[in-house]
Amino acid sequence: MLVAVCGLAGAGKTTTVDLLERLGRGVRVYVGAFVTAEVERRGLPASPGNEREVREDLRKQGGMDALARLALPTIRAIVSTGRVPLIDAIYCVEEYDLYKVSLDDAIVRLAITATKSERVQRLAARGLRPINADELTKRDAFEFDQLGLRAVISAAEHTIDNDGTLNDLEASLKRLQIGGTR
Repeated sequence: MLVAVCGLAGAGKTTTVDLLERLGRGVRVYVGAFVTAEVERRGLPASPGNEREVREDLRKQGGMDALARLALPTIRAIVSTGRVPLIDAIYCVEEYDLYKVSLDDAIVRLAITATKSERVQRLAARGLRPINADELTKRDAFEFDQLGLRAVISAAEHTIDNDGTLNDLEASLKRLQIGGTR
């Protein structure tokens, strides 16, 4: 099984994966790490702009599922140990399709949602790569229109509204019957 977490920026995807991992539901696979590694390999300074450029270039060269293909060896290694990969994050249907075929349909999508005002507050306050309201609006449009994130979120098997506290999110995750070991 694989748990693929999806949602817009600031909804709480990374926090969700952190909590699931802490609850013993699986092992994190941060797909963004493959992007930052490629930024470094290309000799570019680490920045949100360079990460975005490399992400888009990887998808342009390798297809919409390019990042998922980069993550597959790590995912397979985790699965081979009987543990559940927790994907942070999935953005397009092509990624979902690749995971589904590669893992014999053993994939569960978990959508994390939050109001835009809550996401703006979270993203303005975060230390690493803060985003303002205008940047968030542009990013949301890109993820919906160019990546197809809306379809991934709407097709998720589970959805958690994350406008409450960290304790509320953890309680919601404890109620879910996902993750763990095979």
